[in-house]
Amino acid sequence: MSRPGFLALIHARAADLAPVRASAARLGLAVIVDNRALTYLASPDLPVALLPDDAGVLIGHAFARSGRCAAPAPETLIHYAATAKAGEIVNAIWGGYLLIRTGAGPATVLRDPSGAVSCYHAPLTSGRAIASDAALLAASGLIAPVIAWEQVASTALHVDARSASTALSPIEELLPGTELCLDRRLVRPVLHWKPSTHLVPLTHDFGEAAALVREAALASIGAWGARFARPLLQLSGGLDSSIVAAGLGRASIPAQCMTFRGRGSDLDEVRYAKVVADHFGFPLHPLAPDPSDIDLSRSAAAALPRPHARSFAQVLDRLSLTLAREIHADAFFSGAGGDDVFCYQGSVLPAIDRLALEGWRGFDATLRDLSTLREVAYWDALRKAAKRYLYPRPTRAWFRQTAFLTDQCARDTPDPAEHAWNADCRDALPGKRAHVAGLVRIHNFLEAHEYQAHAPLVCPLLAQPLVEACLGVPSWLWCAGGRNRAVARAAFTDILPETILARRAKGSFDGFAARLVEDRRGALRELLCDGLLAEHRIVDRAAVATRLDAAAPVPGDDANRLLDLADIEAWARSWHRD
Repeated sequence: MSRPGFLALIHARAADLAPVRASAARLGLAVIVDNRALTYLASPDLPVALLPDDAGVLIGHAFARSGRCAAPAPETLIHYAATAKAGEIVNAIWGGYLLIRTGAGPATVLRDPSGAVSCYHAPLTSGRAIASDAALLAASGLIAPVIAWEQVASTALHVDARSASTALSPIEELLPGTELCLDRRLVRPVLHWKPSTHLVPLTHDFGEAAALVREAALASIGAWGARFARPLLQLSGGLDSSIVAAGLGRASIPAQCMTFRGRGSDLDEVRYAKVVADHFGFPLHPLAPDPSDIDLSRSAAAALPRPHARSFAQVLDRLSLTLAREIHADAFFSGAGGDDVFCYQGSVLPAIDRLALEGWRGFDATLRDLSTLREVAYWDALRKAAKRYLYPRPTRAWFRQTAFLTDQCARDTPDPAEHAWNADCRDALPGKRAHVAGLVRIHNFLEAHEYQAHAPLVCPLLAQPLVEACLGVPSWLWCAGGRNRAVARAAFTDILPETILARRAKGSFDGFAARLVEDRRGALRELLCDGLLAEHRIVDRAAVATRLDAAAPVPGDDANRLLDLADIEAWARSWHRD
């Protein structure tokens, strides 16, 4: 069962259109628009609004902006979307949408900054195909995707990297906040939502910053919540998911909550989740994942053009899906992205930002906050800050992870292309560049979930008004008083229980991953030592075998790494053609 999707063919020739129309039912799609410029097919339950005169479609959910930006009235939103310039639209409309326009002038495709609606595109013999995933592009018969092994190697090496390039040629991604301009000779992406324009501090006052974040968060969560009748919130009892619960509670949205019961060395968060659920009167459903329910030979990202999935998430998704069907949930709400939006940083960069703007006294105050937050001596933090200040290095949106990879892969794999958001912020202060880099990384974890076949995933903390408000908060305010995400904590002081506001520990699935590896050593060895990644000299067979054949338990970091590589291998096998 696949998640709801769409396929749009722009300026395609008749010979390409006929077989796609004929196979619409087989693909689970209905023909919504069919004219000389645009043929749009979509799952019946995917929200869509038609633009006037069949000049395009607005896919997903869109909200009229309020506050500092001029906004169209809700009843005129579709007309505005059909006629306004893209730069004006991203300032006046927010939500989770994709706007395809084929009226006067070149055809365009605009993706909103949240990235809530996936968008991939590929060239046709004439025109271009736009789709929600790679599987639909392939199933249409219009293109035959081929694995780009250099990109697969880059995914294995550059953890969390994301750019317009994908691991399937010739498919590319239209990045969030970008418009794809199409005429018959030229295809070019234009970035219209630029994070750099939102990095100018809205205030330097901590209390004012908390008020701005609170207003944007409550408005965004409430607006999203009102679109659904029975949302199911993934509630860990951490700060981020608890803020989503607060927003739903304040808006009187009848949500239910689910949480996962940890075992062994994993932190059991049920008690925290229960505190929040009880506080807002939401029913709570604790779920207990079992490693035996995971199939390592299958990737949840199989329909996507990149292998960004986590093997252990299979069982979490399956439990979530079963519960959602039982309670008839129509959306999954999540606090995903909260760490990145609320600028959860472990580096000394906020102190360096403050030094640049306020001098030594401000630098010293923030460095003391950071030493408290990281539980390190002040002089150790000072040495790190001095090193970063005297020897600055580019802030990247990814990390290199060479464990279990061949020397050839680590040496010869080029860096991914720079994400447009990071390029836009090259001249920003280093702490704010890191803030934006975090926003890029989170998009790797929003698509590959099996439960999306039943209902959409909504991440209201990635809402454009909230992201923009948080980007406008100086980086050092987020660690004020030695507390991570300090502004967000202060914003909800009178709404969330003190137990949650004071919480510092974060749950993880490291123990779960370690148990899974212990149970599947043989399967993992076969998958990685005799697979496509090894054949293409990406995975180091000897290193994998040495770790899995050792009598000692596999450490948590290595267990997670092996499972990540196993999922990349499973993804590659799903697309490999002899």
